[in-house]
Amino acid sequence: ECLAFVAEGVPSFGYAAYRVKPVAKEPRPVVPAGVEQGDNYYRNAFYDIVLGDGGIVSLYDFEQGCNLAETSRFAFGDILDAGYKGNGAGEFNRIADLEVDDQKLVSAQPASWRIVATGAVCTTFENAVQTAFARVIQRITVYHAIKKIDFDVTLENFTGEHNRQYRILFPLNMKRASSRIHYEVPMGVAEVGVSEMKSIPGGWSWGGTYVHHPADSHPREIQNFISASGNGFGVTMSSCVAVADWIDPSRDQSDYPVLQGILLSSHKSCHGEGNWYHQTGTHSFRFSILGHEAGWQNGYCFGVGANHPLLPVAREGRGGDLEASCSFIRISDPLVSLTTLKKADGGNALILRLTEMEGVDKMVEVTLPFDVKRVTRTDLIEEGGEPELAPRNLGILMHRAFEQADDAAQVREAVAHMQADGILSEEDAARLRQRIDRAFELPEVREWFDGSWQRIRNEQEIIVPGSASTRRPDRVMIRGTRVVVVDYKFGALDAERHRRQVAEYLRLLAEMGYNPVEGYLWYVKLGRIERVEG
Repeated sequence: ECLAFVAEGVPSFGYAAYRVKPVAKEPRPVVPAGVEQGDNYYRNAFYDIVLGDGGIVSLYDFEQGCNLAETSRFAFGDILDAGYKGNGAGEFNRIADLEVDDQKLVSAQPASWRIVATGAVCTTFENAVQTAFARVIQRITVYHAIKKIDFDVTLENFTGEHNRQYRILFPLNMKRASSRIHYEVPMGVAEVGVSEMKSIPGGWSWGGTYVHHPADSHPREIQNFISASGNGFGVTMSSCVAVADWIDPSRDQSDYPVLQGILLSSHKSCHGEGNWYHQTGTHSFRFSILGHEAGWQNGYCFGVGANHPLLPVAREGRGGDLEASCSFIRISDPLVSLTTLKKADGGNALILRLTEMEGVDKMVEVTLPFDVKRVTRTDLIEEGGEPELAPRNLGILMHRAFEQADDAAQVREAVAHMQADGILSEEDAARLRQRIDRAFELPEVREWFDGSWQRIRNEQEIIVPGSASTRRPDRVMIRGTRVVVVDYKFGALDAERHRRQVAEYLRLLAEMGYNPVEGYLWYVKLGRIERVEG
């Protein structure tokens, strides 16, 4: 028997424990209320699905308000068996296309879908078709309360026929010319035709001169997912295989993208005396699909998470002394990836390596389950490096240095006072001065602290009319008719909330007769200044 349940709130880098105990209750319905299903259809709060030859023939997404699939040529989840005379890594001058005259689809045979498993969590449909060189078993699992569809494919008893390639196909209801295709690469997300090489790399090999332009090279190697956005929505395919495509491999290519995972190829080694990769036997694959708003960012967590399922460990007994749930590390931004957490090569420190996937500067909070005494920026081989104050202390101390200072000299005096009072060690004071010097590299900051302002109000309260509450901007500067308000930010980036906060300061100052007023957000550790309009 299989026990299935939805594990909510499990830390992405940690664990959660659950206890199972018998209870005397009336048996629950097999599927939750609101779910409708039969052998060739399924409907829940997220999708309306119709199954047919080769896979899903209609996939309506209620949240996006449209059909995600374009199934006039292929079913959604169709399996392609095609001739392929390339040799993988040895295609030095150009990537070999599939043989357009030798392509067979599972959807060419009548399907016999049936429900093989159902319960309170999900329902699984199965279809099996015998093809020329393997028995293809398709399983589609739809989750009742989670927006997720799994496609499991088994190529059973593949004969090892030479020069064959199998693919899974997901045709999308959007125009290829106007769609945007993104795929995960090591430490980043690339966009087809945008963030890629723009020219032929040149060079030659025994096969001849390399002539294939990168923009025309496909399929592509991916990490966890490939995503397409167009027609007002997006679809992310989480993939268990490392090679994916988005262009219809047929002779008359369709004008819509077809996300594909390359399952296997039986080809010869690129070496002149190399062997054949027969791939004889049974092979299993899994893909997961999510419909979402346009933009790969909206499918990123799904694309990575679906390819790294939770690992359950069952044991009998009353349990131990650990907490029921624990996160070993938390990162405030879901588009920042932890690539490494390890013990330092020299000493007992921890090494953390983070990658920002969008390619933009941002403030990120990293939370560990213990106090951090010191943070050091280092390189990949853990040499050199710039010591940093503990993140939380850095923000507090920098804010203290700025909070009562009229000019740059007073900021530095504040650091000297903290050192004299024993708040800062000599080393920490030196590091804090370095960070302050770096902050003053911005021309706007130099102007704010250049001593030329006639009046400066640091953290002075403003009474909100009609209430007993007050607001306290970090710094208000007045020179002639010019009024500037600045709010310092040392923690996590929360741009929308921060903008509202400064906009309120602008409104209150305008009501006091100051007009016009300039407003700024200063993300000190990021070295970023943002103008805020009232």
